[in-house]
Amino acid sequence: MLLLCKNGVCVNNIPGYSCYCSSGYVYNSTLLECVDHDECEEESCVGGVCVNTLGSYYCSCPPPLVLDDTQRICNLSVCWQHVTADLLCQSPLLGAQVTFVDCCCLYGEGWGMGCALCPPTDSGKTIKNTTGNQLTVLIPYAGLNAAEDCGILHGCENGRCIRVAEGYTCDCYHGYELDMTSMTCVDINECEDGFSVAFPCVNARCVNTEGSFRCVCRRGYVMSRRLNHCIAA
Repeated sequence: MLLLCKNGVCVNNIPGYSCYCSSGYVYNSTLLECVDHDECEEESCVGGVCVNTLGSYYCSCPPPLVLDDTQRICNLSVCWQHVTADLLCQSPLLGAQVTFVDCCCLYGEGWGMGCALCPPTDSGKTIKNTTGNQLTVLIPYAGLNAAEDCGILHGCENGRCIRVAEGYTCDCYHGYELDMTSMTCVDINECEDGFSVAFPCVNARCVNTEGSFRCVCRRGYVMSRRLNHCIAA
């Protein structure tokens, strides 16, 4: 029996068929199967190297850089030993490169080039540092996302709270934009007319999703190895 959609879900059409692949895979009409899509052909890791994996990818940072909370940008890992009453980071830890957890639990009061405050130590969430000791912190590094730290309603959900001279603002993640009236990060509808994206849907219908979008091929078309590009089946 001929397999038309190996590793995918085959849907019978009249005429033809459609092959739907899992996220991170694309249909190869020559091999008649879903194959890994190399996201590193389109994605970029700022300051680091994109590493393709089966069905996904990740960013690798050269020391002493570390990934920020978007997992796409490599920043310098600075552990600030003191934070002033005016919320200014001072006295960087010299001679050692430490993780956020070790910095905030053992050495400092602030983290990163953005001078994100270390979370309070009474949150009740217990994790382990690199030495295996149990330590209590509030959240993994995500800027000043907690509402009580950020001073903004909802604490910059879908974004990172950053400190500016006027107070606080939200640095929204990719796929979101700042609504100044409510100071919240709201979803961008990439499918709206006039909105430009790097890889628009070709021979497909654009479907908006939370923080992103996806392309649904027209009847008689299947997804090719080119991102968001459907070709005749």
